[in-house]
Amino acid sequence: MTPVEKLSPVNFLSVCDVTMDILEELQMSTKNVITIPLLRTVIRSGFNILMPGGDVNSVEKYCNYRLKAIEYLKANNYIKDFKPSDDNFIFNRVVEITVNKEVFDKFYSELSKVYQKRVVDPAKKELKKKPKPERTDEAKVKIEKVEIIGRDKIEQHGNKDTVKIKNITNNHSNKKRFSINKSVVKIFWIIIAAGITFLVIHYLGKIFER
Repeated sequence: MTPVEKLSPVNFLSVCDVTMDILEELQMSTKNVITIPLLRTVIRSGFNILMPGGDVNSVEKYCNYRLKAIEYLKANNYIKDFKPSDDNFIFNRVVEITVNKEVFDKFYSELSKVYQKRVVDPAKKELKKKPKPERTDEAKVKIEKVEIIGRDKIEQHGNKDTVKIKNITNNHSNKKRFSINKSVVKIFWIIIAAGITFLVIHYLGKIFER
């Protein structure tokens, strides 16, 4: 019998799939006999190779993969015995499995190490190989200072990612208000100067009339 570390990807994941189901049931039971479905309602993440499609043929293959994996566990004495239900439809079948918890726990521990080596570690390496998305040209532009006037102030110097936020008064509104007031005063003085000039001219005209 082929050792678990040398099984093909499909066979290896099939063994992992049913072994995980058995462990989940044993964790909630005090007995050595548990029952698992031949067809899982949800396919585990990363196990899609066992059932790549949702058609009847794919589902039937998935059930057969799991049944063969259970037979593999029995042949290697990782479980003591198993008994599928007699339902005519393979999709509705469940499997009664008898285990020696000590033997099964030891096997699961070894299987976890192989799973880490064959599945988890390669997935991590592939993830590291993927290039990180580059920053856009707009994001690359050096920002010396960014300031938003209002209740909050945000300053960013250079290309540092750190952003400082602190409360300030509404300086922009004050500046605008001050500019408006200054214009009003200027107009006011122009009107006064024009009035004084008019009065002076009018007064001089009276004198010359005499």
